[in-house]
Amino acid sequence: MKKQLLFFWALIFGILLSSCNSDDNFNEQQELVKIVSFSFLASNNDDLQQDVIAIIDEANKTIKATLPANTPVSFLKPTIELSQGASVLPGGNFPENFTNPLVYKVFGDNFSESEYTVIVAVEDSTEGEINNFVFRLNENPNANLDEDISGEFDGTTIALVFNSGTDISALTPNIVISRGATISPGNGVKQDFTNPVEYTVTAQDGVTNTVYTVISKILDNDEKEITSFKFSNIGGNNYTATIDGNDIELELPEGTDLSSLNPMIEISDNAVVVPQSGVTQNFNNILQYEVTAENGDTQVFTVNVYTKNSLGSDRAVLTQLYKTNKIQDNLFNGYLNWDLDAPSMNDWVGVTIEDGRVTGLITGLSIRIYILPPSIGDLSALKTLNIGSVALKEIPKEIGNLKELILLDLSFNLIESIPKEIGSLSKLSFLYLSRNKLETLPSELGNLSKLRLLSLSTNKLKIVPSELRNLGDLFSLDLSDNQINELPRELGELTNLRNLDMDENPISVIPREICALSEDNGGNTKIKLDEEDICEE
Repeated sequence: MKKQLLFFWALIFGILLSSCNSDDNFNEQQELVKIVSFSFLASNNDDLQQDVIAIIDEANKTIKATLPANTPVSFLKPTIELSQGASVLPGGNFPENFTNPLVYKVFGDNFSESEYTVIVAVEDSTEGEINNFVFRLNENPNANLDEDISGEFDGTTIALVFNSGTDISALTPNIVISRGATISPGNGVKQDFTNPVEYTVTAQDGVTNTVYTVISKILDNDEKEITSFKFSNIGGNNYTATIDGNDIELELPEGTDLSSLNPMIEISDNAVVVPQSGVTQNFNNILQYEVTAENGDTQVFTVNVYTKNSLGSDRAVLTQLYKTNKIQDNLFNGYLNWDLDAPSMNDWVGVTIEDGRVTGLITGLSIRIYILPPSIGDLSALKTLNIGSVALKEIPKEIGNLKELILLDLSFNLIESIPKEIGSLSKLSFLYLSRNKLETLPSELGNLSKLRLLSLSTNKLKIVPSELRNLGDLFSLDLSDNQINELPRELGELTNLRNLDMDENPISVIPREICALSEDNGGNTKIKLDEEDICEE
């Protein structure tokens, strides 16, 4: 019996001893399953400038890492070193979000495991800077901004420059500051920037402060325009002038006394005009008004107020002619030598003035005139018009209004047709239309009863209108170098004709009525023909 009891207690002791040894081995294995090191390497994390080694508290199973200020922690890739034979979840080869504490589990053989809580902190930043300061157009709709206005930084001074007319008394700024910092007054808070405004930026650490001074300046207005020039109560009516660049023109009714008129003038904001608005002036002469902008810049305006059929109205026509063709004439260096700002037209080359009216206009071949404006017909005293420019393509019908015209020379151009209104030029004696591209002639040419010379050479004419028979005073007719196949017999009625040039035309037989005018046939006319041309029998 004693032997049996001794065996039982020996068996129990052995079992207890074996169990103690097993627990000791498990604890030993658990202690061997651990994270040896935990770090964030700069080479694996773009937001880091240097490696960060975490502190491992093995007793409390925590891992703590402190990153430099402003480092984003939502996408960090750790580098983990484990004890031999251990593995970890999450794995160390993948980025993780460390915004909140993250648990890592380490596994070893025999199902042993350990848990570590990783806590990542970021140092408080000492940066307290304004990185951008701007007034946005859409955030300040009532400030009269032309565009977004951004500040220029000079240390802790921020300068902003506004155009004239901007209201800076209640502006809302858009401010960008350092991450984690605060600013006072706050971003987006409306302020009066008429005087300097101070902004204090407090860094994330709550200690570092930086004071910025915002200085705003409104530029002086550089606009120097006359925006309106008018007269009121002239014969019970109001009249507003036309403003074209620096030229101001206005036609008033005939009989208006121009010697004592009071113009009402509107100008750019904060500008000054001399003479002043409302001051009586004598507009029988060309006047000049000088506008001085707020910033001191000046601009001179030439004012031409006139009545119909006056030297002033003539000047208005020539000014329009000048401007219309100046736009076209950008390919050539030479142009009309006219000073549009001059008080008179006495020095305008090619312009003749007699008895207070323009009576002659000669531009010359070196000046390109592309367009004759319809207003050319308002030169009612014009006697001579010579536009030989190699560029004119069209004659306005208003040419027929030049009732005093004696000489019209439009040779050396690109004209393709003549308006019938030319027949209204009752005093016209000399008409030069050679070297153009004329294909037809209006029958109204026959109305030019005073015409003595008609030059139509080097065109594309095929037919000569029989109405030319009415040109009883015609002395010379040049039809050479055209495409004329026949001549109207009625030309034989031109008994005063002394020169007829039909050279270089396809016509071969000349009507006997015309041949009868020739010197060879007892007449007084010298007729020039091609050698093969013959007179009709």
